[in-house]
Amino acid sequence: QTALELANRLESHAKVRRVFYPGLASHPDAELARRIFMRGFGAMITFDVGGRAQADHLIRALREIPFAPSLGDVQTTLSHPTSTSHRGQDPAALERLGITPGLVRLSVGLEDANDLWNDLGQALHALGS
Repeated sequence: QTALELANRLESHAKVRRVFYPGLASHPDAELARRIFMRGFGAMITFDVGGRAQADHLIRALREIPFAPSLGDVQTTLSHPTSTSHRGQDPAALERLGITPGLVRLSVGLEDANDLWNDLGQALHALGS
């Protein structure tokens, strides 16, 4: 529930270029996800803030959500694929797959959605224009 709420908020934020979350109507497999995931859409959100500089800035601006090279915990964490899990991959192949330098992955934990949004919101605001 928290992940879906954050995905909706991220999708409507001016600093976010694209959000990948199966619970969003904009997801290419949204209809399939609704049929398969009867108890919710999971805790993993991926979103693109533009480029590597923006992703780095967002990560440094977060106050409550720690950066983690791997995801999946009761605490919300954030990862940057092109500098961690996919750092050795061919840049052209990553681009074809939509894994851009601005892409970050958010693994949503058990915290309150408003607390998480407050941290994400201030970090997105810190990206400037």
